[in-house]
Amino acid sequence: MIRIDGFEKGIEEIIKRVNESNEEPFIIAIAGTSASGKSYLSKNLKEKLEKNNIKTIIINSDNFYKPETPEFLEFYDTFDHQETIDLQELKNLINEIIIKKEGVFKLPIYSFEKATRIGYKDLIIKDIKVIIVEGIYVIKALHDIAHLNVYVKSHSLIEEIIRRMIRDS
Repeated sequence: MIRIDGFEKGIEEIIKRVNESNEEPFIIAIAGTSASGKSYLSKNLKEKLEKNNIKTIIINSDNFYKPETPEFLEFYDTFDHQETIDLQELKNLINEIIIKKEGVFKLPIYSFEKATRIGYKDLIIKDIKVIIVEGIYVIKALHDIAHLNVYVKSHSLIEEIIRRMIRDS
């Protein structure tokens, strides 16, 4: 796991590690608390990797939320609990991609409005060098198969709360 002390410096370090690796696809797990900047880092990293001709995709663990049922709501009052995400299904998908290298894979589609999965979409993997998997618990799910684990920590809890309020409103 690497610690990022500065956004640009952190991205440079990640790109360096990708370039030094022979692993393909190179799996990067980006985790952190809610509204810590995981998606922001993932999107910027993808953009910089692709500017270096490194074909990259992002898989967000939000797609792997379990449907809200009465039993679910009885135990979990927040989406931030690890039991609300099907981490095994996420890991199975990443393992399948690692083994097959390319092809068409099924990615669940989760609707926050409907509080359930609304189907699957085709995830086409061809000539992908890097897969960024981002979400609160992806390091826990992928610690043994990710080539690089990155934990994003914001400067303050207040900053996270403000970002979350803006994002979710």
